[in-house]
Amino acid sequence: MIRDMIVRFGRDNIGFVWVILEPMILCLGVMTIWSVIKPPYEHGVQVLTFVITGYMPLTLFRHLTNGGLHIVSRSAGLLYHRGITHLDLFLARMLLEFTATTVALCAIYSALAIAGYAEPIHDIRLVAGGWLLLGWFSIAVAACLAAATEASESAERFVQPAQYLSVPLSPIFYMVDWLPAEAQTFMRYNPMSHPYEMIRGGVFGPNVQATYDPGYTFMAGLVLLAVGLWGLDAAKERIHDR
Repeated sequence: MIRDMIVRFGRDNIGFVWVILEPMILCLGVMTIWSVIKPPYEHGVQVLTFVITGYMPLTLFRHLTNGGLHIVSRSAGLLYHRGITHLDLFLARMLLEFTATTVALCAIYSALAIAGYAEPIHDIRLVAGGWLLLGWFSIAVAACLAAATEASESAERFVQPAQYLSVPLSPIFYMVDWLPAEAQTFMRYNPMSHPYEMIRGGVFGPNVQATYDPGYTFMAGLVLLAVGLWGLDAAKERIHDR
């Protein structure tokens, strides 16, 4: 993790602090725009708090999935050391991105809550559970993307379009309960919708009707992680052959 931070951000200036500042700056920018174009409350919930609980999980998903791209080939030199495996490279990047985004979320939410711009959290355990569940699923997706990009360089071209398509297909800026009945049925089959609903249910409590099944997302993540790690293992063999 330390090596990864030094390579990405250097030793000068504030260095690794950018790992935390980057998601904070992006989130604050989105919040500022929404505070200008939206009223303070919609659907009975505070808009700024709703934006935080949508955009920061999206940031977590993007950072983790992007962190898996070409993870083995970009650090292949480290595999010369017998004590380091491809799994170490992958887990170090995932832990770094997850920790940085989590710290950014805590810092932003705490500051806004103290200033009175964010609602107090109703159930911190439900929020933490949703955040960890989203991290689990995002790491599983990242493993599949890591395997795919190691197998084919062109696979990276499809990552950003898929990420953009996931925005309207996931409850990032809306609740499942606000959708028509047919759309709600579709969203229940989307593994990403359940962590968002858990986070929102934990933050807003009885003010919203949250619909979630954590077991569904966990099992989906388990299957994807198994596929991704198998693909990473095969990628390691190809890199060694080179």
